[in-house]
Amino acid sequence: MDAVLPFYILVLGCVFAIQGSQSVRNKRDWTPPRPEVTENITTASDYPVYVTTVVNDEAVNLHLTYKLTGEGIDEINPMSGIFRIDINGRIFLNRIIDREEKEHYKMQVHAFDDYGNEVDEAANLDILVLDINDESPVFDPKSLRGSLLEGTPAGTKVLHLKATDADKKDTEHIKLVYEFVNKRDQESFDINRSSGIVTTRTPQDRELKNKYELVVVAKDCNGESTQICGVLSTTATATITIADKNDNPPRFTKSQFQGSINENTLGPVKALVTIEDRDEKKSDNWKAVYSIIGGNVEKQFSVATNDINNNPIISTIKTLDYEKSKEHMIVMKVENVKPLEGVVLGADATASVKITVLNMIEPPEFDPSRPFFRIQEENKPNLEVGKVNAKDPDKPPQTIRFQIADDPADWMSIDPNTGMLTAKKAMDRESPFVKNSTYTVKVIAIKEGSPPITGTTMVDIFLEDVNDNSPEIQYSKKKFCLGSDKPVIINAVDKDVQPNTAPYTFSLLPQFSKHWNLRSIGDTKAEVRLVGNRPGGTHNISVVVKDQKGKSATHNMLVLVCYCEDWFPDSVCLDKGGSVGFGWDAFAAICFSIFAVLLFGLLCCVFCRKKKKVQSQPRLYSSYPDGSMVDYNTEGGREVGNVKVPSSIITHTRKV
Repeated sequence: MDAVLPFYILVLGCVFAIQGSQSVRNKRDWTPPRPEVTENITTASDYPVYVTTVVNDEAVNLHLTYKLTGEGIDEINPMSGIFRIDINGRIFLNRIIDREEKEHYKMQVHAFDDYGNEVDEAANLDILVLDINDESPVFDPKSLRGSLLEGTPAGTKVLHLKATDADKKDTEHIKLVYEFVNKRDQESFDINRSSGIVTTRTPQDRELKNKYELVVVAKDCNGESTQICGVLSTTATATITIADKNDNPPRFTKSQFQGSINENTLGPVKALVTIEDRDEKKSDNWKAVYSIIGGNVEKQFSVATNDINNNPIISTIKTLDYEKSKEHMIVMKVENVKPLEGVVLGADATASVKITVLNMIEPPEFDPSRPFFRIQEENKPNLEVGKVNAKDPDKPPQTIRFQIADDPADWMSIDPNTGMLTAKKAMDRESPFVKNSTYTVKVIAIKEGSPPITGTTMVDIFLEDVNDNSPEIQYSKKKFCLGSDKPVIINAVDKDVQPNTAPYTFSLLPQFSKHWNLRSIGDTKAEVRLVGNRPGGTHNISVVVKDQKGKSATHNMLVLVCYCEDWFPDSVCLDKGGSVGFGWDAFAAICFSIFAVLLFGLLCCVFCRKKKKVQSQPRLYSSYPDGSMVDYNTEGGREVGNVKVPSSIITHTRKV
């Protein structure tokens, strides 16, 4: 019995120890793999590719299965992931991977027993993707374009080629070299294999070649293939533009040109004058500037540049006369907008142009071009005003006839052969056809021919004023208010001009001087005032107005005399019918009378009412012991009241 008890205790201890060992997970050692896998394994039959095997040391005692989690793992369908693990801990690569996309894959390895319990902490696993030279160099597009000013010395940097390689850094895979593909490019340019800098070998002339397209190549692996680095390359075209400088002077294609233009014509001359310039078209090195350096004595010509073809345009700025000169010779010079660089203008920068003037049939010319004559108005009929002259500029001259084309007032006639203008009627300066004392007639000169050629001019006839108009008067206010000293202002006007107008003299006919007064104000005005009283109504006043040359006229003024108050608008007459005595006093009297009549009527109404009331009362009887007395038959019928009357008075009254 004593021996059995310790045995049971030992068995129970073992059981608890075994259970405790199963519930408590101890840290175990993993076989620490350092896996690597090469990118871009292209043989399909190679997949899946074995990578490495992971083992937990618990596998000595237990049967373990393994599981991967993390980057590149598909836990639901392991065959779809980049990596997978089998039950024995072997890890496989399922498909192609690219190091340039991802260089490391970090994941965790889990170990499970047959009961599905994880027997240890997960182990970290980092799979490195090994690089192979599978990326070709790529050029930076900006490095493939450059420009160079022509004439630049040899050795000038013109391009700096730049390319990049996506393979792993610090390997032979990204060591690049640059070369020309075509040997002919090496005739004009040099290239540094390591840096990619392109320089000029010789000075460049834009006029010979204005652009170069260099075929360049970038190679990795330092340009040399080995067993561990196969060279990859990329070819591109680098463009170099040669910029222009003004090293080619402009030149005329010939030393002498010819042109023509019609006489009396303003505008371009028909002449084909051409130049050459080898510099870049449309640039300031190519654009021409022209000047006339000879033959333009009378400044008849100008020259400009045709923006399209750069040739000169010669124009006349003054008309040419065939009868004076049939030919003109001018000398032109050409330059550029931008100054020349390293060269000078040659003798071919000047050229002469002979311009032929073509004869045209010309119309007659008036001399002067606009004739002017002066006569007095109110002339006698058939007065000769003046003679218009016209000549034929062509040779030989032709016969010229004259004719009036426009005569607004029908005052003039003209001799068709001599051009003498005659006033067939008296001309009036004050006519509406005369402007600023000037009457204008249109005259044409007709040169015989087929067809006839005409010239036109306007003839101005200035009409000197005569004192044929009497002054007239104007006045706006036509009313005199009695009791007011405000006058009527009159103004004198005259259709004539100085000295037949102001200053004017004003006067009244004698019969009006008694009741009216007139006084001049300045040169053209006068004031008329009412003296004393005049009957209301309209009155005529005769005013005499005389200009400074004595021309006079008598004018009747029709005015109104009335009583008015200034505070009424425009001094409205209170009685326009002529009752001079009507005013505010009369108005007040009328109002007072109306008031008195109304008051009288009111009193009458009161009296009648009181009288009726008194007559309805009894007369005085003896039955009134206190001697009461009623007052009646009096205006108003008012009751006197209870009054003590002496008996003597009562007795006397009764006797009566």
